[in-house]
Amino acid sequence: MAPKKDMKKKAAEEEPKAEEPPAKKAKGEEEKAEPEEPKEKEQDAAADKRPGLTKQVGFDPTGYSLNVVPTMGGKMLMSLSDGGMQYLVGGARANVGLKAGRYMFEVKVFELLSPDEGKSKHRTQQPKQFLRVGFSTADSPLLLGDADGCVAFDADGTFWAGTTKTTKPLGKFGRDMVVAVLINLDPKSPNANTVSLFRSGVRVSEPMPLPDDLKGKALFPHISFRNVSVQVNFGKAPMAALPFTCRMVQDAAKPDTVEAAAPTGKATVVFPVSLPDQGTFDWLDGWLEGNPSFTELSDRKVNEWAVKSGVWKSKGWSGSNDKPYFNTGLALLDDASASRVIQSIAPCVPRDYVLMEVKQNLCAEDRAANLKKFSSDKFTKVARVIVGKPPKAFVEKVHKTMLEQKQAKLEGEWNRRKAEKARKKLAEKKQKELAEKKKKNEEAMKKKAEEAAAKKAAEAAKAEGKEEEAKEEAKEEAKEEPKEEDVKKEEPETKEEEKEEEEEEDEPMPVAELTEEEKAQCFNTTSLSDLSPSEMSKAFGQFSIPTKAEGFDEVHFEWSDEKASKKLVKDYVVKAKITSRIDDLKPGEWFTTTKEAFDKFAAECQEKTKKKEGEAEKKNDKPPPADIDEVANIHDSGDGTPLYKLFVFEDWALHALRYELFLMAASYKRDVNDPERPGIHESHITYYYNKYFKKGLMAKHYGKESLTDLLALVKDTVAIDPSNGVLVLKVDEDSAAEVFVKKAEGGRRERQRRIDAGDETARLDFSALVKQKEMAEKQAAARAATPAAGAPAKAGATWTSGTKGQGDKGWGKGGAGGKGGGKAWAPGKYGKKW
Repeated sequence: MAPKKDMKKKAAEEEPKAEEPPAKKAKGEEEKAEPEEPKEKEQDAAADKRPGLTKQVGFDPTGYSLNVVPTMGGKMLMSLSDGGMQYLVGGARANVGLKAGRYMFEVKVFELLSPDEGKSKHRTQQPKQFLRVGFSTADSPLLLGDADGCVAFDADGTFWAGTTKTTKPLGKFGRDMVVAVLINLDPKSPNANTVSLFRSGVRVSEPMPLPDDLKGKALFPHISFRNVSVQVNFGKAPMAALPFTCRMVQDAAKPDTVEAAAPTGKATVVFPVSLPDQGTFDWLDGWLEGNPSFTELSDRKVNEWAVKSGVWKSKGWSGSNDKPYFNTGLALLDDASASRVIQSIAPCVPRDYVLMEVKQNLCAEDRAANLKKFSSDKFTKVARVIVGKPPKAFVEKVHKTMLEQKQAKLEGEWNRRKAEKARKKLAEKKQKELAEKKKKNEEAMKKKAEEAAAKKAAEAAKAEGKEEEAKEEAKEEAKEEPKEEDVKKEEPETKEEEKEEEEEEDEPMPVAELTEEEKAQCFNTTSLSDLSPSEMSKAFGQFSIPTKAEGFDEVHFEWSDEKASKKLVKDYVVKAKITSRIDDLKPGEWFTTTKEAFDKFAAECQEKTKKKEGEAEKKNDKPPPADIDEVANIHDSGDGTPLYKLFVFEDWALHALRYELFLMAASYKRDVNDPERPGIHESHITYYYNKYFKKGLMAKHYGKESLTDLLALVKDTVAIDPSNGVLVLKVDEDSAAEVFVKKAEGGRRERQRRIDAGDETARLDFSALVKQKEMAEKQAAARAATPAAGAPAKAGATWTSGTKGQGDKGWGKGGAGGKGGGKAWAPGKYGKKW
């Protein structure tokens, strides 16, 4: 017999156990089941007996931007981080591309830089680290993601296909992480035409498809970065093994690769020489399209580079095309420090350049300084002169651009008119709907009021026993009211009106056409000039055509030959002397002394016409002499009265204007002392008037709308030469002060004759000038009444500067007989007191 203990154990084992809840059972099964590793989408690389690549994969000078410094044979890349370069994203493209197979390369960040951003005037923007890795075509920009022709992964997990980025975040990477970028161009692979990202040997992205425009093209390993130093490994052994074997770029089969064109011989630096605003940058853009190996060195390219690197910039350009303002608020960019750094680095990196400096390339001294920067052992120096009439193809391109701009402007105006028309229609429709709604409300209220009145009348009639009579009256009123159908018939048929509106023809889209004047233009006009007015005025006298004697290996004349180009530049300089202004011109001694004498003479003349106090008014009915030129003494025209006895305010104002314009024109020629500057150009008359007389010249003060109309009032003294637009004198340069009195009297008589003949347009309206004079006199009187600092105060006045809590602010004046008469400054309790 089995022991009792064993029997109980056996019964317990045979007894069915209670079933566990489904949720608990599933959880237990999950704990027991081991997680399955995701299956890798790529397989081990198959053996390849084809010949391997013999070229060392790295970076040639033409394959990286000027802020990138390759070291250790291209195995490490560093970025410049000083002088504004810390804000610019650099790029480096390998010298070997892939057109088939499956290969990878690795990148590792071994240094993060945090450069000083310098002093910023408006705001601060910390230059951040940046890294983007991928592949690109040989002709794509060096900044990955700046244009089509590339695929790349950002350190923040973004994938770029050209300029399009994914919204799905991928794996991020940073310092001390080995990042591998794999490209699969094997048509037999299920992952053909894809790129993948691995971090420290682990896949962090799905195979991302190549854009259609990249399929079938050779793709080169490419890196863009800022403020980091990176190690680049092209092989043959990886730094971090992947879950499968994959050959690196250095270990690629030669038939699967394409080698970038390596620079041979000396590099070339081109100096474009062109007159300002005569197609300089249009020519350059077209020339660079045909010569993509050249890198442009100019401020405009640095400006564009900064914007593409993510630097904020105010909208629109300013300054000039040659030297545009950066307007970023970052001192190291706005003061052109980055441009100077690039100009210093470029001669050290042998590659093809275009030095685009409009002013410097036109001036022999500046050309010589720039030529010295580029060693003759490394560079061939070429000058390309773009002066004269451009070829037909260039002009056609200019006209095409002008037509496109004109069409865009017309379409913009057409769209605005269309939108305004639609807005007005909508507003009218809303007004109509509101009017109809208001009318319906009024009718409803009227009906309600009538019903209430009828009900009240019925109740009253019932109370008086006249219910039947009220009903008869209501029936009569109903007959008199117009039926609803009649009202509707009287209302305008809105459907017909809407139909008429729909039938109205819309304004057709305008088509732009060039006028004959526009067709005659050979160059585009832009909102900015190639040179600023100040730079132009300083430099144009030095413009010249380059020669080999200056140090150029070659001088090419693109549009006109050497002889014609020299003549065109000479003619341009002569014309520029006429049309440009001289900012540093100072009035000479002749102007100062002559003006003092003329002002004194005018004051004496006006004093003679004033009536003295107590003096009886003299009557003189004798007419003035007919011939003004016969008057020998303007103070005595023959009867003891001055020639100017009938002058009023307007006549004296025109007299002053005559001799002031005379003085300005005559002094300019003396002060400039240049026979190639015949006089002041009409566009600068107001500028020089202010420089000589320290006041503005406004046509509206004389009742005229333009400077041309104003000069017509004094056409006997000065006029504009139509051949060159220069202000010329109609009197001798050594004319005496009396001449201008005679001119003023002659003008007065001519106006009076016209007025007497009924010509009211001859009347003068100098009311604005009168107001200006009165205001100036009041201001002068106020200044005279205010004592200057340190000057003795008048007796009976106490001037206190400052009150409690205000320091030296405020004035306080004492009454008659107060203290302070003739006293100097003395400190008061809360401020200072006279």
